[in-house]
Amino acid sequence: MEKSDCVRNWKDRGKKRNEERIIEHIRGLFLFQI
Repeated sequence: MEKSDCVRNWKDRGKKRNEERIIEHIRGLFLFQI
């Protein structure tokens, strides 16, 4: 396994985690508005 592949997988995992955090944040804003 090349180092670049390892780094790419790690970055994709971090991106997914950020997207989940943003979705939870937006969901929280909607809950507060109701």
